[in-house]
Amino acid sequence: MSEVFPHTIERIADYSRELKLFFLVREPYSRIESHWMELVNHDHHVRYDFNKAVQENQNILIHSGNYLRQLQRWYEYFPKDAIKVVFFEELITQPDMVYRDCFEHLGVDFRKWDNHRAVHENRSVDKRIPNRFLTTKWGGAFVQALCGKLHPRTARRLKRRLFFKKVSGRPEWSADTRLLVQAQLKADLETFLLNHGKPVDYWGTLT
Repeated sequence: MSEVFPHTIERIADYSRELKLFFLVREPYSRIESHWMELVNHDHHVRYDFNKAVQENQNILIHSGNYLRQLQRWYEYFPKDAIKVVFFEELITQPDMVYRDCFEHLGVDFRKWDNHRAVHENRSVDKRIPNRFLTTKWGGAFVQALCGKLHPRTARRLKRRLFFKKVSGRPEWSADTRLLVQAQLKADLETFLLNHGKPVDYWGTLT
């Protein structure tokens, strides 16, 4: 997330260069969907229309998922063996193996920790995203005009109550948006996967 917080890595390195770090990665399209849902759930300033949000916020939603380039920034400050890359898919399907690897990375005896029941926090189904009315041009303008007359806290509560809905599925991709992501990420992510012992189609064909 150096695109959003450009000095984070330097600040962490200033604190200590002896740290053991974890770098969690996920299938890129799913990561973008979850990132967008997180942003709109907290009413950050991104488009309520998913595809327009991705196209207009490439630095935040697309480039932050270029794991190859993200890691290269970290490697400028920390040795490679200090950063453990964790694949989200393995964390979900093989949690004990991932926990064991993470404890080993930290130099902690995994056997001494017997309370490792997986708890799914920050679930998508607990979030709220804009309904279809709010994603239209005139609907968004109407809600903005209505809420602009209210106290910000009241406006946010009203907007979430009337014009947001609980997540019932993933956002729908347009063909153009998928092609945009593919053009930005495909080559670098295939290199990243090979660098970490995965086949280039580990996350599908990125198409």
